[in-house]
Amino acid sequence: MDETPSQRTALEASLGLFQDETVPELDTTLRGYSWTTVCSPGVASRLGGPAALSTSGAFTTVTELTDGGLVLQATEDFRGYTPHRIAMVYRQLRAVLPPGEPVGGLSNMTPSLVFGSPEAR
Repeated sequence: MDETPSQRTALEASLGLFQDETVPELDTTLRGYSWTTVCSPGVASRLGGPAALSTSGAFTTVTELTDGGLVLQATEDFRGYTPHRIAMVYRQLRAVLPPGEPVGGLSNMTPSLVFGSPEAR
């Protein structure tokens, strides 16, 4: 997961969120997403589990963790994590991302993120 020097994810920084707002929600909401994303068991369940994510087309690899969480890898190589693939990952994960609109100037990593309207969630 992308993190800023303050230990916030790129998504948290872009949305103006802090860890005290997102960490308590880890069982239902992701703090962010990237080329490789780690999901809690609760988030994995909300997304339909490993079989649904494996067949979604958004991830090259879906690895189950012993606690029921998942590691989702978007492409074999980071160079393949293009805007098209980023959008695919976003569409698959948007239901478990924190709501909000980006706050300008808080993150220089927003090119690796997609933001959608609340209606698209």
